[in-house]
Amino acid sequence: MNWLSKLNHSPRAENAAQKKKISGTSETISKYVYNDILGVQTEIKRLNEKTGVLTSNGIFSRLYTLLGEEQAREYESLRKKFRYEKSKAFYDEQLQLYKSHLQELVHILDMFQNSHTSNIYKGNQSKRKSTSLEENRTGSSSASLLSKEEVDEIINNEAPDQLIDPISFNLFSDPVVTPSGITYEKSLLLQHMQAKGGFDPLTRAPIKESQLYSNLVVKESVLEYMRSKEEEITKAKA
Repeated sequence: MNWLSKLNHSPRAENAAQKKKISGTSETISKYVYNDILGVQTEIKRLNEKTGVLTSNGIFSRLYTLLGEEQAREYESLRKKFRYEKSKAFYDEQLQLYKSHLQELVHILDMFQNSHTSNIYKGNQSKRKSTSLEENRTGSSSASLLSKEEVDEIINNEAPDQLIDPISFNLFSDPVVTPSGITYEKSLLLQHMQAKGGFDPLTRAPIKESQLYSNLVVKESVLEYMRSKEEEITKAKA
């Protein structure tokens, strides 16, 4: 299951929605939901301080920034709709907006944590592969042979973040960029748009297939990285 599926089936998100059973007016409940929003934002900040998940990953950093900007625009739009006057109808809509924002933040926190866990696993796998590769290099010629699958795994696991598709966490093959400036693997993005609707998986901004453009810079960078990595592995096996 990729991270997009996890976003739609997030235990954390379900728990957040069910955690508190609070009665009262929309104005009262909104305050509790807003406090939860601040709590999740604090947890994201702590996760970044501990793991560097944002500062070391340009995609995640941009995603979190875009989400914050979009949520601010939505709230300002709500205030304008009611001419900056607070009424029962305003608080009703504010509550629904806060709930949506909380859900989005919980989803993104889950994604950051899943990515950090995945990177730890991939890092350990890469170390084991590198150790095995070095041992094979100094051993017999028959022992030094790695399968194509093992080579592909090493290449994918050690790839820079900017060459990795944010949906599958695999190297790009046919990268396209959306109007939001985020690059995805084309086939996976189209699958998402067909299954979930015509919007950017990360920013939630509406998009159409005609708005997607090939990211030739990333595509060439992937090819260059693969050539370089394959050459490095070949030399180590020699």
